[in-house]
Amino acid sequence: MIIRAASALAGLWLAAGCAATSPKQAADSGVAPVSVLVVPLQAPPLEVWPDLIEQRQPAYRQIRHQALDFPVHRAAFRLPGGILTSGALTGDDAIASSGPDWSPLPALAERAALTLRARGVDANVACVAAALPLAPETADPEGWRATVQAWYAAPAAVYPVGVADKVLELGMLGWRTFDDQLSLRLLWKWIDPASGRVTGRGSAERTLVDPQARASLTVDGAAFKSATLKLGGALLDDGLPAGSGGPR
Repeated sequence: MIIRAASALAGLWLAAGCAATSPKQAADSGVAPVSVLVVPLQAPPLEVWPDLIEQRQPAYRQIRHQALDFPVHRAAFRLPGGILTSGALTGDDAIASSGPDWSPLPALAERAALTLRARGVDANVACVAAALPLAPETADPEGWRATVQAWYAAPAAVYPVGVADKVLELGMLGWRTFDDQLSLRLLWKWIDPASGRVTGRGSAERTLVDPQARASLTVDGAAFKSATLKLGGALLDDGLPAGSGGPR
């Protein structure tokens, strides 16, 4: 489920009863821990290079070398396993996708909460994702990049006072695969709900080589999902402690 207002998100989080669990360290000391609400954002489509149409329609490769009547259009669509991507399609392309839509950000938000809890922070994850002002079916990678960058640069966000001591918004930019390489860049912002002011930003990027991950995109996507979460988890483990606006 995706919503578009931070205030509505906080209300749904409270109404849904996403109960806070205080870390053992805080309970033992008798000191109330800093509370953090981790909010995953809507994820942009995966960028795949070379385009998967070259596997589905081998004749497409000849377009660069010959004048062929091979009409294509760019669209957003779901791969097996529910992974949203964008790429070239022909009129007779049959893309089979089973299961619910899948984004790595909710699972990575849970990973961020675990990382914070290990540091004595009372961290919980919002029950719904915050949507960017761009339709999920948007197929333009440049439009997605511009939208994510605008979110990252925004100096403020609206949350009800009392939702948590701090809010950690987690977004993603540069989720792409090129041949056997998978790259991911995570972006995050610390927000003070009382003032709405962004108090810190952070980012981390990494690339790994995993031939099985790329191959799974046309089967069930399982290996690709696993590789993405492994990469994102490593970025959070390394990067979150450096968040200047984070809990102290």
